[in-house]
Amino acid sequence: MNQVRVQILLEPRQHKALKKAARQANKSMSELVREITDDYLKQFDGEQHDDVLQALEQLRQIRERQPLYQGDPVGEIRAERQAQIEQESNL
Repeated sequence: MNQVRVQILLEPRQHKALKKAARQANKSMSELVREITDDYLKQFDGEQHDDVLQALEQLRQIRERQPLYQGDPVGEIRAERQAQIEQESNL
């Protein structure tokens, strides 16, 4: 397994508790930290995944209600601004 060496700073109480937990689980502190990290990331990724699916569903519903705009919004804004500039210069 490829691994990356990292350095973290723990408070003394955290270090003591982690060391005790690792000993009780018959694991190294590093192994326990990796497992804890994986568990946390799974929870985080799961929440993110659900949020993305919900956002996609909302977009799908909006798209069904409103057809896509077929015009050229940038060109239209440019033309509108050009007309404003011309009108201002004529005053």
